[in-house]
Amino acid sequence: MTTLDGYRMTEKGLANEALGYHLSASVIGGLLGSLSLLFATPFLTDVALRFGPAEYFALGVFGMTCVTGLTGTSIARGVITGCIGMLLATVGIDSISGMPRFTSAPEFF
Repeated sequence: MTTLDGYRMTEKGLANEALGYHLSASVIGGLLGSLSLLFATPFLTDVALRFGPAEYFALGVFGMTCVTGLTGTSIARGVITGCIGMLLATVGIDSISGMPRFTSAPEFF
């Protein structure tokens, strides 16, 4: 929205006002987001520590559904994009167990 509104304001000769509004909104949004995350973190950790395999699977399905839903008219492009993202996310160190995934030899700690 900043791009759309800022462009229209720039066309009217109000570029400085557009930048000021954008800066103010970004600072206020950043501060409010940081403060809400700061105070909500203790409650969110209790919920996150109770997650198991079923909840992680549900989050993955939800994420794929969001990607597919946001692509607009080309659902195939959204599915392909989501699958490429999932493929890239499966390589590396598992964030839960700390074990390397898809490597030539498994390493046990």
